[in-house]
Amino acid sequence: MRTLKMWSVYVGMMLLAAGLALGAAAADKTEKAEKKAGKQAARLQAPKGMNQLNKVAGLTDEQKAKITEIHAKAEADRKALDEKEMADVQSVLTDVQKAELKKLQDEQKAAADAKAAEKKKAVTEPGAK
Repeated sequence: MRTLKMWSVYVGMMLLAAGLALGAAAADKTEKAEKKAGKQAARLQAPKGMNQLNKVAGLTDEQKAKITEIHAKAEADRKALDEKEMADVQSVLTDVQKAELKKLQDEQKAAADAKAAEKKKAVTEPGAK
């Protein structure tokens, strides 16, 4: 009888230890996923070149704001230039070619959206592929 009690205490302790280990592992996975998501969000918010500029010693908040403003204007200029280029290219294409180009662009966008959704799912659901 005494052996049975000792055995059940031993089994109970082993189950408790296993539960604690699994809980710690799950918490560690969640913490790693949250850190990864935070790093990705910071990377997405930082303008190109700002990652290196953030490492420059002594940048003031005013300098950082001005650099961000410069970057935003450059991005807008690039977007306008890309739109003008596409309009110029489209003016040379036939209607059939325009339709084919639109179809290809739609397929590319759908693939990019699916890839982004997959990445988002992997970040929000650790262990998901």
